[in-house]
Amino acid sequence: MTRILIVEDNELNRELVQDILDGNGIDWVSAENGREAIRLMQDHVVDLILMDLQMPGLDGFQTLAEIKKLLGTNTPPTIAITGNAMEIDRKRCLENGFSEFLKKPFRVLALLQLIEQTLEKKRPEPT
Repeated sequence: MTRILIVEDNELNRELVQDILDGNGIDWVSAENGREAIRLMQDHVVDLILMDLQMPGLDGFQTLAEIKKLLGTNTPPTIAITGNAMEIDRKRCLENGFSEFLKKPFRVLALLQLIEQTLEKKRPEPT
């Protein structure tokens, strides 16, 4: 079963994503900040991370950098979720190790499609 880490400081946004994942049979763990996300990554194996960029303490960029230090090449693909919708924001995310970029507010179908596309890229090709 797919497991996703949700990193989002806004409780309503976090609960919305949890409800979307629940409704689609996707297991999840969640963190309300970067430090908590790093701790969770020490105890949980996840297939994908959904990461808010603007959080108090460690922002999404700093959090992903710390997770990469911890897990190295085992870092799961990470989708940046942000209200910053400019192309320069998307480019900055991709240049800093995020796999994909989704702007808020997002459509449920867009989130689910992006999750599926990102997980498909991670899966090895059948032989």
